[in-house]
Amino acid sequence: MLLAACLLAIGATASQAATLTVGNATSLPCTGTFLTIQSAITAASPGDTISVCPGTYNEQVIVNRSLTLTGAGSATTTIRAPVVLTDDPDGAKTLVLFTGPITAEFSGFTVHERQF
Repeated sequence: MLLAACLLAIGATASQAATLTVGNATSLPCTGTFLTIQSAITAASPGDTISVCPGTYNEQVIVNRSLTLTGAGSATTTIRAPVVLTDDPDGAKTLVLFTGPITAEFSGFTVHERQF
């Protein structure tokens, strides 16, 4: 009986995966809690889902935890390189970097470099 009570208490404190929503001025009328994909990644816990509204997101994205990132569709959701890209650990300038021992799902985006 005591073991069952302990197991129930442990199960009650286990965290559940959350869905975080991203939207910016280009995604209206769809809105999100986060203005950038990276800010949602930073706030996310492993196992969470990040849902990105249609729009253009001018940012470098670093995924360093196990997540699901879902755009609204490759025809409507674009990650575009910012004017300045930060070097990744290998010295390359990677627009979307997956790093560490993670499992990530990434779909529904067009990713492209900035044209000058």
